[in-house]
Amino acid sequence: MPRGHLKASVRLLVAIVATISAVLLATHAIQLYLDRGWEADKARDSLRNIVQGIAKHTEQTLGTTDRGLIRFADELSTGTIGADSPPGAIHETLGAARNAAPSVLEFFIVDATGRIAQASYSPVPDRLNLAQEPPFAPPPASGDRRIRVSPPLVGKLGEAVGEPIIRVARPGMTADGQLQGWAVGTIAVDHFASLFESLSLTPRTAIMLFRDDGILLAERVGGASSLINPDMRESLFKEHVKGRDSGWFWTESDENQTRHMMVFARVPGLPMVVAAGLPESEVLANWTYRALTSFIVDLILLSLMAGATALAVRALSLRQQAQVDTTDRLNRLASISAELAAARSIDHVLNRAAAAARELVPCHQSVVSLTIGDSFAQAIHTVSLSEKYAAWRTYDEQSDGSGIYRLVCRDNAPTRLTQEELLAHPDWKGFGDARDRHPPMRGWLAVPLMAQTGENLGLIGLSDRDTGEFDAQDEALLAQLARTVSIAVENVKLLGARTDALAATEAARDEISRIFEAMSDGVYHLDANWRYTHVNRAAEEMFGVSEAEVLGKSMWEVFPDLYGSDVWTRFHQAVERREQVTFENYYAPLDRFHMIRLFPGSSGLTVYTSDITQRMKAEQQLRQAQKMEAVGQLTGGVAHDFNNLLTVIMGNADLLVEEVRENDRLRMVAEMIQTAAERGADLTHRLLAFSRRQPLAPKIIDVNQLITGLEALLRRTLNESIDLEIVRGAGLWRAVVDGSQLESALLNIAINARDAMGEGGKLTIETANARLDNSYALDNDEVKPGQYVMVALSDTGEGMEAKVLERAFDPFFTTKPVGKGSGLGLSMVYGFAKQSGGHVKLYSEPGYGTTVKLYLPRALDRHIAVEAARPDAELSPHGQERIALVEDEALVRQFAEMNLRHLGYEVTAFATGPDLLAAMDQGLAFDLLFTDIVLPGGMNGRQIAEEVLRRAPGTRVLYSSGYTDNAIVHHGRLDDGVNLLNKPFRKTEMAQKVRAVLDGRDL
Repeated sequence: MPRGHLKASVRLLVAIVATISAVLLATHAIQLYLDRGWEADKARDSLRNIVQGIAKHTEQTLGTTDRGLIRFADELSTGTIGADSPPGAIHETLGAARNAAPSVLEFFIVDATGRIAQASYSPVPDRLNLAQEPPFAPPPASGDRRIRVSPPLVGKLGEAVGEPIIRVARPGMTADGQLQGWAVGTIAVDHFASLFESLSLTPRTAIMLFRDDGILLAERVGGASSLINPDMRESLFKEHVKGRDSGWFWTESDENQTRHMMVFARVPGLPMVVAAGLPESEVLANWTYRALTSFIVDLILLSLMAGATALAVRALSLRQQAQVDTTDRLNRLASISAELAAARSIDHVLNRAAAAARELVPCHQSVVSLTIGDSFAQAIHTVSLSEKYAAWRTYDEQSDGSGIYRLVCRDNAPTRLTQEELLAHPDWKGFGDARDRHPPMRGWLAVPLMAQTGENLGLIGLSDRDTGEFDAQDEALLAQLARTVSIAVENVKLLGARTDALAATEAARDEISRIFEAMSDGVYHLDANWRYTHVNRAAEEMFGVSEAEVLGKSMWEVFPDLYGSDVWTRFHQAVERREQVTFENYYAPLDRFHMIRLFPGSSGLTVYTSDITQRMKAEQQLRQAQKMEAVGQLTGGVAHDFNNLLTVIMGNADLLVEEVRENDRLRMVAEMIQTAAERGADLTHRLLAFSRRQPLAPKIIDVNQLITGLEALLRRTLNESIDLEIVRGAGLWRAVVDGSQLESALLNIAINARDAMGEGGKLTIETANARLDNSYALDNDEVKPGQYVMVALSDTGEGMEAKVLERAFDPFFTTKPVGKGSGLGLSMVYGFAKQSGGHVKLYSEPGYGTTVKLYLPRALDRHIAVEAARPDAELSPHGQERIALVEDEALVRQFAEMNLRHLGYEVTAFATGPDLLAAMDQGLAFDLLFTDIVLPGGMNGRQIAEEVLRRAPGTRVLYSSGYTDNAIVHHGRLDDGVNLLNKPFRKTEMAQKVRAVLDGRDL
């Protein structure tokens, strides 16, 4: 055929094919267009049947409910029922109506004010006000008795509490249109949702129940949110639904550019609209499928008509098959990778890798080996063999690190060889003894396993492909598998290391927790919001809380009294400045001192708290002791010289009073000197008592008897407006105490009580046996547990404030006006009690008076005998014995020497002890040594007396001192057998004491 004819034929054929194709395509297009309309009509009819059926069901369901509402509304209108109706009958009526309407959860009556009057459940609730809630607001117009439907609400009553509900209500009105109340029914939203879900519909079919104003009441999956944008709902209802009983329309396209078919129908007699919808893609699904099928058929027809494309179609088909195979292998690789990523053991990873390699690349053998050391020796770990290979090959022997495996791992590079290349490779070692039994093998492929650091972990090797030779795609797939296996191996190792680290951390945490629990310090941790995260046992005991009750709570919530305190400030300082803070704090509710150490960290604040109460008390006792020592040293220094001067002043004042009896003016001056000297002596005495440096001569005494003897003096001391009551304890123990000092202490307390009761009152003195235990001793300084005789003096005076009470025992502290008190009364009592081995406790409250309790040590068998009664006969002060007087103060020495000579004694006076001893060496003899204690010359009075008694045994000794130092007084008490005349003394006191010592009597 000529070329021109061939071309024409080709052109004709092309024209015919093009025409047929055009006609075919046009015909199919028209058919598809018509089919599209038929599919839309069919879907619309189906949706219309659905909405009409649901509307009918809703009419039937709510019709029963509405009939009950109409009945109750009519009864409200006529006043048959109401807020004042008996609840029992109405409750039963409402309950019966509820049983007749299964869809209704509750019936109840609401009065005109919006409060619930009656209900179908019991008990009838409190008169909850619903006036401002739908559907009651706004109130209906006069005569408007139409049913009202609320939007979805959360139930508040009866079985509907907490459930999504819809309220339907009808108003009850009088004939003149006055609202009497509402008849209300509660319907669960789930009632409609369950109905919608029970329908046999496609998953994307949406069913909705709207109120006639467009408010969504209930919906099926998909719902109005997917069919109608909430912003468009009102306009769509106004445009398509309002005023129509039924119809359909297409919605606007949503965010996914998808339209929806909507079909709606009103519920007869009710203000509700049922709507159903389907996405346009669902509506036209069958049409789309047919259109696609038609298109494929047309394409095939066109392809057949174009016979010249047959080879191309075949090639394309082959290419598509290859792509499918590749896709399948890639999908399997992804699945295998996910499985390996979830593995938790290296064995699992490698076993799965060996099997997976043969799945991805069909072959008879896959081997996974691991590298051993720097020599790249390989240990065969896992093998997957076909039946052909399993019949002749095992991998029990260990590789020696040579061969082609070593080459792959050393170079960290994939190796792909044909059978001929493998046999010719210089590093191939062959099959050893199995050479003759080895079947023919089609090639070899190996890829290295590599860590992320580039370190070699091993390899995956394949042998004998099922068909053909290993190709580049096989190598790429195996390399990808090797990367996945390498990552999985490292992940397992990291997971193991992490597990070990977590176990070690947990063990360390447990150990730290055990250490914290064993610590004597309280330890607790606060997070960044001041919430407790850990509290050890010591802290629980220290603060009286348990870890369980404070965990998760703020510290300022547990201890609100600390908010804004110094503790609050220090804690915030530590956190804000990120610095360690240490401080001491007194916590009043527990009456404890704490040392608090704060350690801020990234997770919050760790707090160590030590109870330092005992240390603080010990420090307070030390300060008190130091204060006492300082006062004692000051007092002792003053008392020695001052008492010497007072001795002279008082003695000479006594002489002046006797000499000038007839001269009133001079006698008055002498008596003033006497009074001033006595007050000075009393002041010195009180100072020595407070500082516990007065010499005590304790004896066993009957405290009741001593108070009886003191009663007359106490009554004279107190005002007539003050009543004195003495309550003597029965079976009172004897006490070991200096009786004269006890009398002085009681008198001082009584005088303070008298001054506190300026307008009269009552002083009660009570005695009793007492036992102070260890707990009391811990809370009160310098108290030893044991048995005591207690003397309590209680007045009804003004009492003391807390600040005054704290300083009541301080020397020179007084609240009395100037000149009315020295401030040493209670101080002397305190010093006397402590020096006697006892205790004093002060209780006072403003407006209620004061109680002073003296605890005196009980007399035990080891104490000396009871003090004998003093003889009534007055001792004669005169005598003729020889007396050696040692006194360093010249005025005192002259005063004593003069008065002793006046009494008839022969006196030899010395200024120092060595002077006396020198005279004894010259032959001086005497009957009584009368010596001061604190003397110059290197010898005190006690040392002089010891030397005198060594030279002249039997010599009587009388000491005199205004400050004893520790020569004859130990532990606050006179040594046994010691006679002492305290300065300042008068002539009569000296005379009686000298006479008593010479006669061997106790005065």
